Amino acid sequence: MKVPTKPDVTSLVPTGKYPDLASSLTTSVRQTPGGHLVSIILLAIAYFGAARFGLSLASVHTNVSPVWAPTGIALAAVLLLGYRVWPGILIGAFLANYPTPVPTAASGLIAVGNTVEALAGAFLLRSVGFDVALRRALLSR
Repeated sequence: MKVPTKPDVTSLVPTGKYPDLASSLTTSVRQTPGGHLVSIILLAIAYFGAARFGLSLASVHTNVSPVWAPTGIALAAVLLLGYRVWPGILIGAFLANYPTPVPTAASGLIAVGNTVEALAGAFLLRSVGFDVALRRALLSR
């Protein structure tokens, strides 16, 4: 009786023909004049937009939402672009929470918490060898 083996998925992993997204983004941000500032501004806009959408789904309080996509956006940005994009998370989170009925100081603390959670999440993922390109996930099947 023949024992089934795992399929060879190494051919599915992108090689030189398709550069991975992380290195492409990092390279383009570094090579573009003002790229770092642009990435922070774009991240703040993306975070703000996703946060306002999430807050529009709030049912009990206007500042508590069951869906919070900005966390994923922030974590992906830190993993792909590096820790130095943290000001974009902070600005986007503060501006999203400022119009809610919580005090301004609370909006600031919420923004700091949202920023720290993205930085800590990226740090923990990197400390266990997380592959941003997700190549290992394909090879482990």
